[in-house]
Amino acid sequence: MNVLNGVYCGLFGISLGLFSIQFYYRYLVSIGSPRLKTFRNWNICLWMLIPFADGVIWFLTTYFLDAPSDSKNNHIKEYLERTIEIKIENIVYLGSYFYPIDEKTGKNCIDSKSAFAVIIMNSTLLISFSIIIYFGIKCYRSLRNNMRKMTSQKYKGIQVQLFYALVCQTTIPVLLLHLPVVTTFLCIVFDKDIGLMSGIHRTQIITSIYAVIINLILIILILTKSAKSLGAYKYLLLYSATFEIVYAVTTFFVEPSFFCYGSAFMLFIDTRTSLFTPMIMNILNGAYCGLFGVSLGLFSLLFYYRYLVSAVSPLVATFRTWKIYLWMLIPFLDGVIWFLTSYFLAYPSSLKDNHIKRYLEIHFGVRIEDVVYLGSYFYPVDEKTGRNFIDPKSVLVFVIMNSTLVVSLSIIIYFGTKCYKNLRSDMRRTKSRKFKGIQAQLFLALVFQTIIPVVLLHIPALTNFICIISDQDIGFINGIVTISIALYPVVDPIPNFFFIKNFRNTIFKFITGCCFTKLQRNIRSAIQIINS
Repeated sequence: MNVLNGVYCGLFGISLGLFSIQFYYRYLVSIGSPRLKTFRNWNICLWMLIPFADGVIWFLTTYFLDAPSDSKNNHIKEYLERTIEIKIENIVYLGSYFYPIDEKTGKNCIDSKSAFAVIIMNSTLLISFSIIIYFGIKCYRSLRNNMRKMTSQKYKGIQVQLFYALVCQTTIPVLLLHLPVVTTFLCIVFDKDIGLMSGIHRTQIITSIYAVIINLILIILILTKSAKSLGAYKYLLLYSATFEIVYAVTTFFVEPSFFCYGSAFMLFIDTRTSLFTPMIMNILNGAYCGLFGVSLGLFSLLFYYRYLVSAVSPLVATFRTWKIYLWMLIPFLDGVIWFLTSYFLAYPSSLKDNHIKRYLEIHFGVRIEDVVYLGSYFYPVDEKTGRNFIDPKSVLVFVIMNSTLVVSLSIIIYFGTKCYKNLRSDMRRTKSRKFKGIQAQLFLALVFQTIIPVVLLHIPALTNFICIISDQDIGFINGIVTISIALYPVVDPIPNFFFIKNFRNTIFKFITGCCFTKLQRNIRSAIQIINS
């Protein structure tokens, strides 16, 4: 098992090398390098060895430098029993302990093996990031400069599609794997605890700040760089970006934590660090649930609009007048349904208090008196008979919330499929290449913009509801679900930056302009110093 543990770490190392080599290959294709020949014969096996070598480095580092020790056992033993309810004797692990306590002096000292392991791992991370950024920018510039020179439209289209796919394929693991690992290493070096509760709240604060910044940038691009052919869709994009800022700000101030325990699911807020009274905090808790409902209606509306445009429906005209506000009310109504359902049907009770009291103290280190929560308890215990019974209010909450989830996903799948068919059949009939290109860009952006919330919001919600119905405890995964929900407003706007041409060009101009202008200034300064 410990060997498999090391192999798992090795696979992470392989992912770093794999993303790097993919970007390097795209760059070689974009410039027509003669080195491409090495990917078409047996030499490709040598290229494939590079990610494998990264994996070997990670495996050897973790297996030999992060092996278990008595000091590590003593340090994590109590934490494992308290938070995960497992004994140290029943696990195998690999890990670093940066500042162990010296048994002779009783003082903390720097562990050389742990320091060496962190240096090696961070070096591979930094090299991977540098390669991705460097060759990604060069690939984009080469594609842009050489696009008109390419004779084959089919070849040109394939290269662009592959580059977009590669960007999205890399953005997701960078956000969900690499950045969390770097953050963890930094917390270890600075001796900062990122336990379940503290780690969740720090993540929520950081992601909220990032979400506001990213969505503000998107709003600026929509207002200043939108093409005329974007049409009424830019107002829906503004609506979406504004909503995600509201979502992020609410998360920042409320800092809600979600968990499932047996047949109960709860969304609670720690009132000890809150700026508001418990009553206001409970209203904000319900508002947070309402924002989830708004997101369901918003994705459905975006897909329906894309379908109407692809079908050249007369209903598109209603999005260009005051009637667009009526369309925008649909997501708001979904939010009202979720708010009313959670606030009036999922309010606290003594049965829920008794069920979650000890769980909160063990896993989150907070007393029931110090939290406000909303949630359902499907199979509470009758105080008189001692038997479980089905709570009708919880069932009603489940039916309402799952109905909106299913309706939202059904609309997305149905109109998304029809939109794709219409675009595919009408693409050749469209006279304006510019209009045709923008519609394809918007559809691609919408697909990726919807995959993200489905993965980060809808699937976790449906999974939790299923676990509740089947009375299955999901334990430590609760923290992951809360973090994935917090990541949503950060990741969701990113596809627009890559797939909408005007936005993409502006972003890359800014990045390359800043980088190369600074480089030119440094070179000029160096020349002046040498000449003087």
